[in-house]
Amino acid sequence: MFVSVYRFVGVALLMAGSTTALYANDLDAGRKIFNETAMPNCAACHTMKDAGAMGQIGPNLDTLKRTAAEVKLTVVNGVGVMPGYSETLSEAEIETVSKYVAAVAGK
Repeated sequence: MFVSVYRFVGVALLMAGSTTALYANDLDAGRKIFNETAMPNCAACHTMKDAGAMGQIGPNLDTLKRTAAEVKLTVVNGVGVMPGYSETLSEAEIETVSKYVAAVAGK
């Protein structure tokens, strides 16, 4: 029993390490889509510290806190002068950038 507890804790720590590394990779991928892949790129219009973005046209994302679902809805459909990206980004790219913005904006 005592050994089983240690094995469980060891497996949990290993899994946590894997998740953290995967999460960092997801953030890097989201940052790249935000800065480079999306056309026009998000950084051209938005300010967001994590992305090094200083755009002045769209909302300052550092002052907003949205869920990934809310961000995704905006990315897919656009809002105001912001275009929708459903025809220029893949579903996976939209999901990734939405999760990225939700994770780092408003902090």
